[in-house]
Amino acid sequence: MAYIDANDKNFHDIVAKGVSVVDCYGDHCNPCRILTPIFEEISTKMDYLNFVKLNTEHNPEITREYSIYSIPTLLFMRDGEVVERTVGVLPKEMIEEYIAALLYE
Repeated sequence: MAYIDANDKNFHDIVAKGVSVVDCYGDHCNPCRILTPIFEEISTKMDYLNFVKLNTEHNPEITREYSIYSIPTLLFMRDGEVVERTVGVLPKEMIEEYIAALLYE
């Protein structure tokens, strides 16, 4: 596992520096289950970035702060600031394109 499980208490510390990709998910969300192996594969290949999983059902403060209304939501962050966000299941190649844009802007 190459990602970090975040919660309301540690989220800001985890994403404060560098590039982070945050998977906002729920345990009972079928699209989230489809996205999970894609997210895990990318996180294993790009272990020099922060890959973060946030269960929205158990972390209402961060969920509310970042206006996460639909899951799965991916937050692409740089130094604690959201640069891009997507909603729904994306193919691996598209997620990698978002990451590349984030790294090379």
